[in-house]
Amino acid sequence: MIDFDVDNVANQPAWTSGATILDRCMAAVMDIGVWLGTCCAGGSTAGLATESTLQQVLMAIQNGQDFEAKLVVDDNGDGDTYLEIRIWNPDTQTWETPLYYTAGSNVGVPAGSLTAPIIYLNPTAVLNTIAGNTAGATNTFNVLNVSGAGNIPAGIKVGSVLNVGGAAGTLDGVSIPAGASVPIPHTGKNDTYGAVIPYDASGTVFIIQYTT
Repeated sequence: MIDFDVDNVANQPAWTSGATILDRCMAAVMDIGVWLGTCCAGGSTAGLATESTLQQVLMAIQNGQDFEAKLVVDDNGDGDTYLEIRIWNPDTQTWETPLYYTAGSNVGVPAGSLTAPIIYLNPTAVLNTIAGNTAGATNTFNVLNVSGAGNIPAGIKVGSVLNVGGAAGTLDGVSIPAGASVPIPHTGKNDTYGAVIPYDASGTVFIIQYTT
């Protein structure tokens, strides 16, 4: 459950510095909507809560109603991601039936439209995972001056091979003429080359650089 007690949040100044309670609530709703949306598949922003959904939540605040917003995945965690909204009815002193919003939708669907069982995600754990995936990593730069056969190790992220000798050599079984350079493209932030890359600089000289 996410508690929107905007007057007692120490680390979100926009939630407590607004001129009116409406300003403070709007700041909280918009921020949390973005956080919840970013939690969807692999950190994709495709799951952003729609403006219409956030407006419905804001209307609940303005009408003096409490509400819960939870991130869920159906089909035992293997299905789609939804934002579950449940609004407190002060007249009946009960929670209204929750509705579930998919990415890009402004119409909530009942629980019966989802594939059971429904898994509730822990927002703190999800945000910690996102923070871990986006945190910078320490990389190691390596340069080799080689004559003979060997392997560029597995696990590199990017690199290149330059034949500075007077004869051809091979990289991964492919001939590299004298004076030629071969880039080893960047694989992506969290990806690496999974296997060694063999080379043979017998009779020539390779300058090999790579980052791990």
